[in-house]
Amino acid sequence: MEMKKKNDMRPLFLLLIIGLGSMVFVSAASAEDIDWAYPELEIDDSLDAMVIQSEISPMKGESLYQIPTDSVIYHSPNGITSVFTQDGKQILSAIDADAVKVSVPSAGLLPATHVHQVPN
Repeated sequence: MEMKKKNDMRPLFLLLIIGLGSMVFVSAASAEDIDWAYPELEIDDSLDAMVIQSEISPMKGESLYQIPTDSVIYHSPNGITSVFTQDGKQILSAIDADAVKVSVPSAGLLPATHVHQVPN
């Protein structure tokens, strides 16, 4: 009886090993396909800081401040939010403390510069 149990477990063990091996292979192949390269960001000190009145988004909407798709948003430690094109050219500068506060269920009130509507 003991011998039969061991033999019955072999196919399951083999399937487990094959499954784990294929997970490692798929993960490694997927990671190789991803190429994350951020552009060098060009700060434009001549831009006047804007007061942002609504959430920043690549989508169109009455209550949204539209930015180009593929924009890079940078929140600096000194309280300035900058938006750059995908090529790294700065197109927006905003002072977070001056932005309208937006209610976010998970975080309370945040500056509009820190609330981003993204498409699904």
